Amino acid sequence: MNDLINRLFAVRREIEDIKRIQLKDLEAEKKDLETQVFGALDELGVDGTTIKGMGTVSITEQVVPQAEDWDKFYDYIMEDKMRFMLLNKALNAPSFREALTIEGDIPGLVPYTKRSLSVRKTA
Repeated sequence: MNDLINRLFAVRREIEDIKRIQLKDLEAEKKDLETQVFGALDELGVDGTTIKGMGTVSITEQVVPQAEDWDKFYDYIMEDKMRFMLLNKALNAPSFREALTIEGDIPGLVPYTKRSLSVRKTA
């Protein structure tokens, strides 16, 4: 068991090193290249281009929400049940656990025990 767990820690450490060094550098370079491509396409006045044998690059734009005042937004939603579609259907697990402890069963929800392996190195 010790050998197995020691190898698990060693592999995790290698992955962390790769992520920290290589992935970080590549992500920074990718972001810089994307910024340059945005600028070049804007300068040319086009939304995209195709490179033969390589692929296509195109600018897409999408309007997305950004909350400035959550209280006002929640008031707006509460005025009409159809507006709940503006929220993601994601449940807040810590709040659920707290409400479950305090209130007991919550209509429409059932507790599910998600298992994961916690691996932490010692200091």
